[in-house]
Amino acid sequence: ELEAVVPAERIHYVFYEDLFAQGTTDGICEFLGIDPVAADPDARINPGRPSSLPETTETLLYNGLAAQYAFVADRFGTAMPDAWLQRSARFS
Repeated sequence: ELEAVVPAERIHYVFYEDLFAQGTTDGICEFLGIDPVAADPDARINPGRPSSLPETTETLLYNGLAAQYAFVADRFGTAMPDAWLQRSARFS
């Protein structure tokens, strides 16, 4: 729906997993037409508690979101973050 009403040159997609890398930050700044800012990938504001996701739960979640993963894979291909690509390979 976004792409149906907003010109492509006014849309800039970024995956969360890549958001805090300096190259991504530079690309966002360039897209916005502002001076580059330094990314601080190690800064954590209000961090949550780390926890593990049981494999059976991950499988159920992936299967439940399979249509979304397929859409993103078709739309963005290898531009998807490595974790997404690896997860897709594991469950495909």
